[in-house]
Amino acid sequence: MREQLIYLFNSELYSDIEVVFVDGERFKCHKLVLSQSRVLANTFNPMHNFKEAVDGVIKLTNDEPEPAKAMVQYLYTGSYSVCDDAPKSKDLLWHVSMYTMGEIYALPGLQELAMDRFCQVTIGGPSPVLNAHELTPAIREIYGSTPDSSRGMRKLAVLAVKKSGIDVLLMDEGFKEMVGEVGPFGKDLLLSLHPPPQDHTKAYTCRHCQYSGDRVVGRNIKIAPCPRCGLYDFI
Repeated sequence: MREQLIYLFNSELYSDIEVVFVDGERFKCHKLVLSQSRVLANTFNPMHNFKEAVDGVIKLTNDEPEPAKAMVQYLYTGSYSVCDDAPKSKDLLWHVSMYTMGEIYALPGLQELAMDRFCQVTIGGPSPVLNAHELTPAIREIYGSTPDSSRGMRKLAVLAVKKSGIDVLLMDEGFKEMVGEVGPFGKDLLLSLHPPPQDHTKAYTCRHCQYSGDRVVGRNIKIAPCPRCGLYDFI
């Protein structure tokens, strides 16, 4: 099936919709393939009466052209092109861009692929190989282009920093400036170094009614009512 889709990529054969990019380039596409993205599928669903469903043209003019084209390429091939000669800083930014496209167009498979490739460049090797000049732009882009609820690439950014050596990275003024400006990253990094204690259970006996059982204990749970008598007690 994948071989047939690759053959149809940007082909007029059986094409039933056209995708227009912000640079004016046009791809001949197929609704069945594009519908892997529920966002794109909604645009040409005739029940929604959108202009795209009538004209047979989808305009991706709000997206940078190269990531948008690579996203369409992914829908057909299950992959996206990477420049082998690109410096690592550009390589990282490219994978972040593709992760963001997966977020925008509801393509979790594209996000997983982008994370896997980001991981290969950052934490997949046997030793830390990235410097502050390579990591800093990628971290800014990750935290600037993804919502707080999208944690995948953010976790990889923190892991990459820890592997590359926080002490070494903090010697770079640009990296330090980024940590101060990108608050959510600083928070994520701090929590990864000093994770909060987790709630747990322990044996408990109520001093009022002598009820015994397991109770949840955590840093924010100091007193709680007994499940039998309802009186509060320290736990």
